[in-house]
Amino acid sequence: RGVFDTTTQEEGGGEAAVDSSEGAEDDSSNDDVTVSAMPTDDLDSLLRRSRMALERSRMTWSQGLGNVHDGDDYDDDDGRSNDSSKNEKRDAEYRSGVGNGTEVGVAGATAITMAPGAWNQEEYDNENQPISRQSYFDQGEQQDLSGYHGEEAHQVHQGPDIGKEHSSRNNSAKRKAILIAFLVGWMIVIILVVASISVGIPRRNNPTGPTEAPTDARTRVPTIVPTEASMEAPTATPTGTGEGSTASPTKAGVSERRRREIVAETSAISGAEVVADPTTPQHAATEWIIDDDSRRLEPTDPQFRQRYALATVLFATDEDQTWKLCGSAGTVSECPTESERFLSDSSECDWYGVICDSLDIVTKVELQDNGLSGELVPEFAALPSLTSINLSRNSISSEIPTDFGKLESLQELNLERNGLSGRIPSAWPPNLENVYLQRNALSQEIPDQLFTPSLTEIDLSGNSLTGELPQELYTRSTLLRRLDMSSNSIEGSLPRGPLSELESVKLSNNRFSGELSGAVFSSSLETFDIEMNRIEGEIPDEVFSSSTRLKEFNVGKNQMDGTISADFGELSDLEILILSQNQFRGTVPSTLGKLSNLVVLDIGYNNVEGSMPRDVCQLLDVSLVYLASDCAVNGGSSEFECECCTACYPIFG
Repeated sequence: RGVFDTTTQEEGGGEAAVDSSEGAEDDSSNDDVTVSAMPTDDLDSLLRRSRMALERSRMTWSQGLGNVHDGDDYDDDDGRSNDSSKNEKRDAEYRSGVGNGTEVGVAGATAITMAPGAWNQEEYDNENQPISRQSYFDQGEQQDLSGYHGEEAHQVHQGPDIGKEHSSRNNSAKRKAILIAFLVGWMIVIILVVASISVGIPRRNNPTGPTEAPTDARTRVPTIVPTEASMEAPTATPTGTGEGSTASPTKAGVSERRRREIVAETSAISGAEVVADPTTPQHAATEWIIDDDSRRLEPTDPQFRQRYALATVLFATDEDQTWKLCGSAGTVSECPTESERFLSDSSECDWYGVICDSLDIVTKVELQDNGLSGELVPEFAALPSLTSINLSRNSISSEIPTDFGKLESLQELNLERNGLSGRIPSAWPPNLENVYLQRNALSQEIPDQLFTPSLTEIDLSGNSLTGELPQELYTRSTLLRRLDMSSNSIEGSLPRGPLSELESVKLSNNRFSGELSGAVFSSSLETFDIEMNRIEGEIPDEVFSSSTRLKEFNVGKNQMDGTISADFGELSDLEILILSQNQFRGTVPSTLGKLSNLVVLDIGYNNVEGSMPRDVCQLLDVSLVYLASDCAVNGGSSEFECECCTACYPIFG
């Protein structure tokens, strides 16, 4: 092909188009140029048109196009003559290497003839005939091309650099093709990476793929409406979601895969038979996790187990929609904010009564006095970081799950004032500090495992417990500060071991027998209440010598005897002193008048004699509110007189 393709128009026509390769332009840019004398305006115009034509030439070659093809016939606009003789002449010159330049003729203008290493200029008259020519060649030989003029534009190119030009062009085209392929390849890689990230982010936030339309929290039949969020391949034979379902097999497969994995996980927590039973709260919680929970947690999520456990608690204790605050959606319970409602879209750490640490791990469940009914569920054991459970003052009626013993971090358990029944579990966490199970219907013996080394407070009052106090009370729970076993059916002897940290002992209304041991009285003791038992003997001296901080001393309704010690007057902090319904004898010591903090004094139904000391009566003006003795005569005579008593026990003759 020639270096230039040119089109020459008649005078008054449009501009001429000149095509050139980059290689030719570079080769010619360093050659000397000889220009014949011509008007400056014409030269500037011609150079401007030449630069424009060269620019279009580069664009044309970059697209791999050429305007001259050997053996093709073109019309006048393409630069080839329709005259066959002229075409044959040009073709022969092209093949034989005669041509060495390009001649452009325009009537009344200047023509430029170019070849590699050469620049020619000719002037034409108005008849389009050459009138002068100036040439400069680095190599090659100038050829008379005057026969190529008129209305046609033509190109003849031959010279020693033609092979180099073609090779340069071919190499340039190959380099461009390789570069384009390289860029296209990288673009594809970038698109794939961006697409993967775009799909991966929503999967991490919503890892399960399909989005299910939320239904009522108590609905146990799934209503899945899959979206484009997940396109995983099915892992099982796909099934539809019901009659008229439009779910694709792929999405159906994803849903089935997720269901199987969740059921497997909840079955590992609660047992396969329990989860499969449609009447259990575990089944309801599993179906809610699968179908209705908009958070779409996967079983591998750190929050999955605790969310399932708390959902199970809700389904187990709100079956009759009795929650006062923040029950499930659709119930009558009120809630400060909807985000606090159980089974809401928010994190379970935002639910009412649920407390989490900085890592969103549940550490406390506090749902006291909230109208809970139903049963306690073992799924609390799925909360391994749980330190406190407070479900007190509700209406829960079930046994205490043995799985509570698996809560190794549990420090406090408060289930007081419910309807719990059955036996107290024998397995308990070693770090348990406070146990409150009072006012339930628990029965049978107290397990010795309940008295852990870290136990500080235990209240089992108001149950139907039997048997004796475990020896571990003295040997293991040496840090015990508060002990309340009142209103049970416990028998045997009272505590005998040293409990130096003990501050309160309440064992009233039981079946304890024997004598009162002085070993239980320590310097920390403030409350001692053993009313309504079968205790015999006298009051030990350790009561006065060791427990100087006593505020309450109640041994009423037993079988104790002896005299009322004058040393009671040394217990300056004493507020309640009840000695009634025993067999105490003698007189009432006047030293009791020194007890300026005394509020209750009851010595009725004993064998005391004489009268109430004046110093004691004066306490009614200081602190004393209730003063009772055997001062009422009903058909008989009284051996004790009390003019200031606020209550008198009747004496029957």
